[in-house]
Amino acid sequence: MNYAVYQVPDGIQFYGPARDFWAYKGPEVMLSGPYETGKTFAALNKLHGLLCKYPNSRSLMTRDTYADLINTAVVTYEKKVLPVPPEDAKSGVRKFGGEKPQFYDYPNGSRLVIAGLDNPGKTLSAEYDYVYVNQAEKIPLATWETLTRATTGRAGNAPYTQLMGDCNPDVPTHWI
Repeated sequence: MNYAVYQVPDGIQFYGPARDFWAYKGPEVMLSGPYETGKTFAALNKLHGLLCKYPNSRSLMTRDTYADLINTAVVTYEKKVLPVPPEDAKSGVRKFGGEKPQFYDYPNGSRLVIAGLDNPGKTLSAEYDYVYVNQAEKIPLATWETLTRATTGRAGNAPYTQLMGDCNPDVPTHWI
């Protein structure tokens, strides 16, 4: 792996595992580590960067439940990752669904879908270039494996597809 520092568009630099996560282009990747180390921030920056870089790409942000997702990762995405909040007229990213967002559209035609795994019908039959699972330790292995079907390359809008996740430590017997 090239250990040069990888930068996101606004100049934030990632180091160590977060840098490796940012650079990795394989079909599946997990960023794990202790609590409060910036894993979600790094993952969301990568997702945002991919949506910006590849026009018309389709991505999914998900978690075990929709309620947990909109109260955690969606807040980080809107307040710490997007350069301008989606409600601001200066933002190129538009939010649809108000307080309970369903998706975000980018000016280049890319779309980020927001859905909880508590309603799998919304996510499992769709085709995505990228899927991001927040707090992946909260989902069973079978769910992760099912999500791999959504990133097979059928969406066809990016040079590679990826199922990515972040997770906190769990018991040693956990599937991650």
